[in-house]
Amino acid sequence: MPRGTRLFAQNNVRRNGRGNCFLARLLDWHSYKARPFHARFNGAERHRSSSTLQRWLSQPQDAGDQKRSSKSSTLHRQSHQPRKAGLVPLLRCTEFGPMGQVLIANGRLKKTELVTRYGLLPRDMRKIDTSNLPHIDIRPTVILLNLLYLKVLIKRDRVLLFDMDGTRTSSVQASFVEDLQTKMRPDRTDGVAPPPYEFEVLDAVLNAVVIELGNELESVRTPVISLLAELEENIDRQKLRMLLKLSKQASAFEHKAKLVRTVLDDILESNDSLSALYLTDNAQNVHGPEDLSEVESMLESYYAICDEIAQDAQSLTSMIKNTDDIVQTILDTNRNSLMLLHLKFISCTLALGTGTFVASFYGMNIQNVLTEADLGFVVVSAGSVTCIAGAGWFGLRIVGNLKRVTMKRNKGFLG
Repeated sequence: MPRGTRLFAQNNVRRNGRGNCFLARLLDWHSYKARPFHARFNGAERHRSSSTLQRWLSQPQDAGDQKRSSKSSTLHRQSHQPRKAGLVPLLRCTEFGPMGQVLIANGRLKKTELVTRYGLLPRDMRKIDTSNLPHIDIRPTVILLNLLYLKVLIKRDRVLLFDMDGTRTSSVQASFVEDLQTKMRPDRTDGVAPPPYEFEVLDAVLNAVVIELGNELESVRTPVISLLAELEENIDRQKLRMLLKLSKQASAFEHKAKLVRTVLDDILESNDSLSALYLTDNAQNVHGPEDLSEVESMLESYYAICDEIAQDAQSLTSMIKNTDDIVQTILDTNRNSLMLLHLKFISCTLALGTGTFVASFYGMNIQNVLTEADLGFVVVSAGSVTCIAGAGWFGLRIVGNLKRVTMKRNKGFLG
């Protein structure tokens, strides 16, 4: 290091202190480099120089380095921090009381709280949160329903309606709430003993689902019938594209209706499931396993309605499939007609080519007998016409044999 630079660095060290001065560390390093080679690499000096170098490297050079190092350490700590408990997804729901009154509007419950409060299983949360398949799960104290448009948790004295997004779902939920509050009015029985609370809610749920299935069936059937009537008069590409779209909608609806019917059928096939639906009687230990007529008759009526809707959807898809087959047959027939017309043109072209080939011998610029003969032109013309007629008859006969569709094996082009 030059002598002037070394003096300047020493003065800065005395004035600013040794700990925060970069020049002081630079002086230490140059003093270490100025030592003899054998002295730098003995045991004590090597240990001292390495500790000096490590201390120099570990100290930040200025305030900017300190800020950057503190910022990087903060980011490292934040990246390793666990996720907060507030990020746990919540389920939106509305709770109704024994008389249909709203107890909790737009409430939010954790899944763990829902499991502990209502006696559900952890796997039931997956069916509520993500599953779109219809199902009815019966637990000792609750009934969990997921029927396409409604997700409902029924207890013997209250019901929990889970909020779902979508315009169609909102209308079904509104219809269910209106029907539930109508059924729970005090003057609804006219002196007759009302059915258990859980049956009233189950009836309202199934009624809302069945009504919505019927409305959706009509929304699919009306354009399908109209389009099939138009296809009988005229077939074009736009109508066929619309038929494909409606066919997908009808197939999806048929599958949906059959799923609801299957869920009801599974409940009706099991007496244990029917008996478990009596939440009020089971809680009071007054229900016998042989008395299942009330809930069975209710489920049977809704099963019949769902079966009818499923049959209508199946007949609708069958009509679309039959129309599609007819359209395909018509298109195949038109394509075959075009192919036969093409073959006829080819046969005629072959016949004309044969006659031209025969006439070309007469037009050669060489000496021959036909050129000098008086009847040469007549003979050549007659021969050309004969060749054209013969080749045309042969080609059209082959095309005619191709048009005849028989169940027997073809004997050949001429058979």
